[in-house]
Amino acid sequence: MLKLLTKVENKRMKIEILKVVILPLVVLSALIFYFFISSPYYSSDITNHLRWGELAINKGVNNFYQDPVNTDRYQKYPPLAILSFVSDLYIYKNISIISSKYPSFINSHNLERSKIYYLKVVEILATIGTGIIIYLLTGLIKNINKKNRVITTVLFLFNPATIYLSAIWGQIDFLQLFFILVGFYFFFRDRILVSALFAALALLSKQTVIIYWFILLFLILMKWGWKKFLLSLIINILVFEAVFMPFFNFSLIKPFKFYFMSFSLTDHLSTSFAFNLWGIFSAFGRGVSDSNMFLFLSLHYWGYLFFGLLFLDLSYILLKSKITLEKTIYYLFLVTITYFFFLTRMHERYLIPVIVFSTILTAFSKKYLFSFVFFTIFQFLMLYNYSSLPDPRLDFLLIIAKNLYIEIFLTLSYFFILLYNIYIFHKDYLKGIKFNFLINWDYLKTGLYIRK
Repeated sequence: MLKLLTKVENKRMKIEILKVVILPLVVLSALIFYFFISSPYYSSDITNHLRWGELAINKGVNNFYQDPVNTDRYQKYPPLAILSFVSDLYIYKNISIISSKYPSFINSHNLERSKIYYLKVVEILATIGTGIIIYLLTGLIKNINKKNRVITTVLFLFNPATIYLSAIWGQIDFLQLFFILVGFYFFFRDRILVSALFAALALLSKQTVIIYWFILLFLILMKWGWKKFLLSLIINILVFEAVFMPFFNFSLIKPFKFYFMSFSLTDHLSTSFAFNLWGIFSAFGRGVSDSNMFLFLSLHYWGYLFFGLLFLDLSYILLKSKITLEKTIYYLFLVTITYFFFLTRMHERYLIPVIVFSTILTAFSKKYLFSFVFFTIFQFLMLYNYSSLPDPRLDFLLIIAKNLYIEIFLTLSYFFILLYNIYIFHKDYLKGIKFNFLINWDYLKTGLYIRK
């Protein structure tokens, strides 16, 4: 009997130890794997990141945004992105000093090319950090066990689309997603001021996060009222100015002018290799100018109209419902797939937030698994389709990713999945509403009354 109890106790201890070490093991494995496969591939945008980082190191950050780089492209990324490139180059410099004394990978390759590989370091760390935040966020779900939280983290970190964008391309999209997720995490922990701080850091990482920044601040207003909202807004303005001012010789106005002007620096095309509404009309390559008119509006404003109507509708449903973590993540998922499908100027990687949100949703229920699997395949093939020489080159993937009929099928499937999910979002809200048609025959008037 004593031996049996000892065996049971030992087994229990092993399980408890495993629970403690499993997340660090997953994170460490992902970190090693990402760095292992990150060379020798990179996105063409990395060469711009390299020049911007070198410009900041060589000339300093004062008036940084005033000078065009020799790529004939202005530095359009916010300060935290630029500082991440600087950090990458400092890591490269220190490692190269150490490695100069020993035979190493870095000394066996072209020096300039080796620099480019190191431009992925902060992005990879931000991706790993996003995985950790997903683990923490799922910890807020009632009655979820540690095993399911770890599985959710693994689904994100070892997702093909995540790996391809972060480790292979080295894009910085996960930097702002990391900060905004931390913001939502502290929002649901009722740490509003900390949430506001991370919202500001997200805004300073990349402009494409602005829709989620707006949503987070609006949720603070709805849940905590005007005082907390105004305080959060003041924190955002102060952090924004404090980080930006050294880049503009301590001007108070120029940071705001630059930030809003930077949105116009993107290509004014209906689409850029995106599988969406506008991609259908351009064979999923580079689209036409979105200033082209259709009926009484330009394509650009048609996109805003379609998205704006659905955004207002989804926002109304969210605000009329109880603001829970699941409802909010589902709303963010829907906003993402809506703006990507309808807005112009979408690039192939702008759908990547849907991987984050659909992954978190799988922790709530298996009913979200289909959307997660579909958008994983969809985003990965869209990324792989973008380059004329995709790395690594896999012929069977090229045949799939660049097949026009498959692209049309995927895009139409996307549209129907979007409609279905909007229907489900409404259905959950409408469960508690009764519709009564009351006819007043005396006055021959018909009224529709909606009663909770």
